[in-house]
Amino acid sequence: MNKFLPLTIFVVLAWFLYNGLGRDTKKIPSPLIGKTDDRGKLGLELGVYATPETFVVDKKGVIRFKRIGDITPSIWQQQILPLIEQLQK
Repeated sequence: MNKFLPLTIFVVLAWFLYNGLGRDTKKIPSPLIGKTDDRGKLGLELGVYATPETFVVDKKGVIRFKRIGDITPSIWQQQILPLIEQLQK
C-alpha cells in the first residue's frame, strides 16, 4: 500500500472543498465522472443524504462500501484498506 495515498486523498478533497465553496454545486464537475450534475440527481442516485459520506467504488462503477460519518484510523485499517486491496487484485 502506498503510504502517500491517504495524504493524496486529503489534498485532493481539500482542494475540491476550497475550490467548490461558494459555487453552485450543480455546476461543479464531478471529479469521478467528469460531468456536471445540472439536475442534482447524482447525489440522490448514490443515496447521499448527510456529510461526510465516503464511498469506495469498484472498476465497474459499483458502490462496494458506503460510510456515513468520519473515517477513523481503525475504520480505515479494518474496513476500507482491506476492501481496496481486495478490489485491486
